[in-house]
Amino acid sequence: MLRKQLLARKLKLESIIRSCSEWIKKAPKGYIVISKSHSCYRFYYKTTKNSSLGIKLDKEKDKALIKTLCLKDYYSRVLFVAKEELKKIKKVLDFEKKELIASIYEDLHPIRKSYITPLDIKLEDKIIAFVEDKGIDVKPEEGKYVIRTKRGEYVRSMAEYNIANSLLAAGIPYKYEFPYRAVDGHYLHPDFTVINKNTGEIFLWEHFGMMDKPDYVKNSFLYKINLYADDDIYIGKGLIAT
Repeated sequence: MLRKQLLARKLKLESIIRSCSEWIKKAPKGYIVISKSHSCYRFYYKTTKNSSLGIKLDKEKDKALIKTLCLKDYYSRVLFVAKEELKKIKKVLDFEKKELIASIYEDLHPIRKSYITPLDIKLEDKIIAFVEDKGIDVKPEEGKYVIRTKRGEYVRSMAEYNIANSLLAAGIPYKYEFPYRAVDGHYLHPDFTVINKNTGEIFLWEHFGMMDKPDYVKNSFLYKINLYADDDIYIGKGLIAT
């Protein structure tokens, strides 16, 4: 039902956008400025933003032009809002389409499923798989795990403690120092690995807490950033850095 409503709204918005765009193309250049002086309204026609107050219009003689310019302003605002709403609807429809693809595998007979590796899975299944995945048994570098989080794991610093507790409070599934195999074959242990519950996108989260130390910048920050870049992972694209 929701999909039908969204599709209907999408068609309506596309029609509004076409109509407004065509109307604005034919409208006079410029816009109207309406000012109030005492109890009277005055109308000015401006052709550019940089022009002065503009050409004064007569309320009666220039009634048609005043109406046209007011309509142009209204249609321009409608056009902007309609385009923004259409973008959001397209995102929702695209997301639903992915869920529909995922449901094809879910509806198959178990025998058929046994011969198939699905191209996509439902979002809820992605989250479950993320939470249940224990990874491979690759130990992180030696270090002191001295602070116990509210979830029960031990972390290395107060900053990591705060991040872990914030993720837990926000209901965001996360893993602490979950092994990540870099393109060169080495295993990294990003401080946190998190999943976006709305999209299923997975992010690595590194907390670089000693950026005032040159050796740390070289051997930890730059080393990791370069390895992630080789895997097309950058800050803001698959990587969160604090």
